[in-house]
Amino acid sequence: MKLNFKLWAMTAVALFAMNSCTQEEEIITGGEQKGTPVNFDFGIGAVTKTAMNDSYETSFIADDAVGIFQVDPNTNVVLASGKYVYDGTNWNVGEGSTAITAVEGEEYMYYAYYPYKEEEVTTYTNVPITVALSQVAGIEANDALMTNCRTSSSQVELGFKHAFALVQVNLTGTMAAPDAIVTLKNIYPQCTLDLTDFIVGDATGTASDIVMWQHATNKGVYRAIVPAQTITATNALLDISSNGKNYRFTWDADVKYEIGKLRVINVTLGETPEEIEISIPASDTTIDTWGNSETTPGSGNYEEIIDYVETVELQFTDGITFTDVTGNWTSAPINFKPEEITWYQRKASADESRTTPTISSGTLTLSNTTTNRAQWTSAGIICHYPGYFDKDALYLVELSLTVGTNGILGVTISTSDDSRRFHMYNDETNSKNWVRNVTTFNATNNVSFYINMSEASASGNSSNNAPDDPFAATTEADVSDGINITFFDYTDVAKNGSSSVTINSFKMTRVAE
Repeated sequence: MKLNFKLWAMTAVALFAMNSCTQEEEIITGGEQKGTPVNFDFGIGAVTKTAMNDSYETSFIADDAVGIFQVDPNTNVVLASGKYVYDGTNWNVGEGSTAITAVEGEEYMYYAYYPYKEEEVTTYTNVPITVALSQVAGIEANDALMTNCRTSSSQVELGFKHAFALVQVNLTGTMAAPDAIVTLKNIYPQCTLDLTDFIVGDATGTASDIVMWQHATNKGVYRAIVPAQTITATNALLDISSNGKNYRFTWDADVKYEIGKLRVINVTLGETPEEIEISIPASDTTIDTWGNSETTPGSGNYEEIIDYVETVELQFTDGITFTDVTGNWTSAPINFKPEEITWYQRKASADESRTTPTISSGTLTLSNTTTNRAQWTSAGIICHYPGYFDKDALYLVELSLTVGTNGILGVTISTSDDSRRFHMYNDETNSKNWVRNVTTFNATNNVSFYINMSEASASGNSSNNAPDDPFAATTEADVSDGINITFFDYTDVAKNGSSSVTINSFKMTRVAE
């Protein structure tokens, strides 16, 4: 079945009258039957065989199937959920089903529903329907329809009614990408139909996301069909992914998706918060086959949703390539911001490397054989780790170390452009902090500390004395392109002789502040 979107000006009563006096689809039956084969006219919203263009009318297409119950004058079910399939021209008895026949002069009740359920449906008072959680390929198969009719004629007109709600999101604005993804939130996808009195049960199931279908030519139009239900005020209403950003919209009043009605939601995405808007007007009053939803008083809100890096777990593999960076931190910052994990080796000069890396058995060993102690400013191994980090959170850093005699490992973590180093918290509690942004370890053990991503300093200090400049708040630009993790061998070679430090594992996990 397809939804078509031409706007009709006739009233629903007139359309039903037109449907009841036409006979357009013929049931094809096979073999000898008792009584007279019943021929059906199937209509949707009282309109059949509409052109497949851009209207809100609905018509059947090839391979659509309906289920029909036939009940005799004594209320006996003659046929339960008989299957009839449309081939594009005629309706045929579905495979495994039985043709419906009627004894002349006897009055029967017919109950029909769409889409047909392949699993057994035993009663017309309880037909279960579940909508797809992804409707990107089309919404037609989710358009639950129901009808009934009492007649003694073998020519039976059945005009279906929409049992679910149609939701349309109109997306506009400078940040509305043609490949944007729109998702309805907090949707209960299941309900049951009682065909006797056109009763639609309450929406049930697990509250889920419904990914909406996008119009093929009008890329700003998105649609989905869902069971009637109410999205409670301030609960998530929509998620929109567009131009690399994710937005979540809410409304400060209840939003109703009503049986047989069109709910329109307008969203504008702009480059500034003032240009981002959501409104819920009344639906187009010229649409007859879908009823008209009233405007929803209230106002909306949105938040940008960011997929933050949750865990950094470095892998020390034989394939790591270290790119040389010559010069100290101020003259040669690691600000290339690649989109993949990239390793660098900082050298004080072209012919002097105070930290030499060795990869072996999944570990990283740093050694220094010069007479100069390595400093993070002029020597070290740097890992650029891409991704969007949460500037308002703490990250727990956990290391497993093997440190040789007199060996000392230094660690510091900087902003994505290497201009500022993040404030470190100690390993006892996330409520107590060091006044430092560089730390060192000189023992073989498992060690840990916290990184406070919300503030950083443009200078570095490994003691508990305040750095030269105070910590200042970080910005989104500081964390949106990744971070730089620097390891250096801080062994005092001139005093104690050469040594080495081995990093067995490194893990960094986002935690609540």
